[in-house]
Amino acid sequence: MTGQRPPRPCTAPSCPALVTGKSARCPRHRRERNRAYDAQRGTKRERGYGPGWQKVRLAALAREPLCRFCLLGAPGEDLTRFVSRMTVGTVVDHIVELARGGTHEASNLRVLCKRHHDRRTAIDSCGWGTPARKGRHR
Repeated sequence: MTGQRPPRPCTAPSCPALVTGKSARCPRHRRERNRAYDAQRGTKRERGYGPGWQKVRLAALAREPLCRFCLLGAPGEDLTRFVSRMTVGTVVDHIVELARGGTHEASNLRVLCKRHHDRRTAIDSCGWGTPARKGRHR
């Protein structure tokens, strides 16, 4: 079995469980950490994603069914090597995040595939859920 990591201790203090794979925590401590994170970030409605957002999201997906970055190239992508792809867009992304004053207006939305959305989130936020450093914006 090459490429498989040996079991190692869970990183939660005093936990005797061994974990395998990519996770650093046992299933119990992963659940606890996820619950704490979810409680801190608030409900969908508190973050601005209530029933009204679902209607806006569906309208955006109907209006723009393909990933904008796959079709046109993502900002910063080397366009000399770029080949236009047609990938179904599955995520409606806010160009200016709600937390930074963005809105659900069509002009502030773009449809992306999951791959491009995850990449933009990592670049724009310096990691998922982490505020961007000064000077970093879209």
